[in-house]
Amino acid sequence: MPKPEPLEASKDAIPLVSQVQLERKPLPKHLKYSFLGEGETMSVVISSNLAPPQEEALLQLLRRYKQALGWSISDLHGISPLICTHRILLEENAKLMRQMQMWLNTNMKEVV
Repeated sequence: MPKPEPLEASKDAIPLVSQVQLERKPLPKHLKYSFLGEGETMSVVISSNLAPPQEEALLQLLRRYKQALGWSISDLHGISPLICTHRILLEENAKLMRQMQMWLNTNMKEVV
């Protein structure tokens, strides 16, 4: 197993949260998006059934501890990118192919 490399903090690094605008996907009726940052950044998914005081209390708690949350690999301090990423090593002359999805039985299809 490869030894994790320590992450080096860069003075010029810009937090990826401000660089990346994530695509928001439609949510079920019982969930909704809320934001911890300004300008619709740092999105979190919360229950839409919460009363306004409960929702505000939850968002205040999440804002207080937002440094414990990670929106990108660079936000996860102390975790090596080797652990979070993988590589597929190919031979030099390998030809990339895209294959059709394999058939799944009905029970497995529900799980996937």
